[in-house]
Amino acid sequence: MFTISQSIQAYIDAMVEDIKTAAPNSSGELRNSIQADIVLTENSYEVNILMKEYGEYQDKGVNGTQVSWGSPYSFRKMIPPSVLDKWIVKKGIAPRGKNGEFLSRSGLKFAIARSIMIKGIKPKNFIEPNIDPKLEGLANLTAEEIWDNFVEEQNKKDKNK
Repeated sequence: MFTISQSIQAYIDAMVEDIKTAAPNSSGELRNSIQADIVLTENSYEVNILMKEYGEYQDKGVNGTQVSWGSPYSFRKMIPPSVLDKWIVKKGIAPRGKNGEFLSRSGLKFAIARSIMIKGIKPKNFIEPNIDPKLEGLANLTAEEIWDNFVEEQNKKDKNK
């Protein structure tokens, strides 16, 4: 029989796996960074979902200068085009001239960075949908475990009489 602690930990681990599965995946860095941290507060425990900082922007989105996604975050200036270099290479995007010759990626990086600033980043909503449904299940599981432990203790007391 699982202890309450083991049951809760298994539930949290499953929740983290669901979040990882739902997270956007380009390089795998974001998915690999997602983890749960259980913290003792004054009166209870908190479960914090930790990940790379940009995961928050992917989850909640970022409003562009001309398009709003209802996000608490907004672009105030353009991202540095240089941060797009690895992504462009990974995606196999290669700008070509009129005669088919390869061109520098600098203009392409600038155009993509400008588009991101204008249009923003659409929210991926991969965290909340994987937490909210689990909370009720966790409460039910915990209540069942407490009841089962109580019944087991009562049975032990009855046998010892």
